[in-house]
Amino acid sequence: METLERIVAEHPFFAGLEEPYIQLLAGCASNVRFEGGKYILREGEEASQFFLIRHGKVALEIAAPHRGRLIVETLGEGDILGWSWLIPPYHWRLDARAVDLTRAIALVRAENDPSRAMFAAVGFTEEEPVESPKIPSVRLVRAL
Repeated sequence: METLERIVAEHPFFAGLEEPYIQLLAGCASNVRFEGGKYILREGEEASQFFLIRHGKVALEIAAPHRGRLIVETLGEGDILGWSWLIPPYHWRLDARAVDLTRAIALVRAENDPSRAMFAAVGFTEEEPVESPKIPSVRLVRAL
């Protein structure tokens, strides 16, 4: 049986993260499931979760004037959803919709904020610019 601790530890984003941080993150984790068509997060809402996608596809969408909804990226197994959870002001900057049945691990912001462990894992602090190769969509979203 897979434990949340093992799933978190084996995710490529957390490669090399020390065991105490893995335990902290696993303590804030839960399995979640989204049916196809369901919105997982909506632009402007508080970013209180971070998702490790285990199965399925998620469309990242923006509202474009005179064009309606545009898909700017599609995420799948092994991807991360929810970078706004790590970047002030901690509000979603776009919508995310499950394209089909999607299973993920949700990490919820807690008193012992695990985002600090994630920042340390990729080598920057909240005060420094976000330029990690592990965060491919940050530049795109900031440009929108």
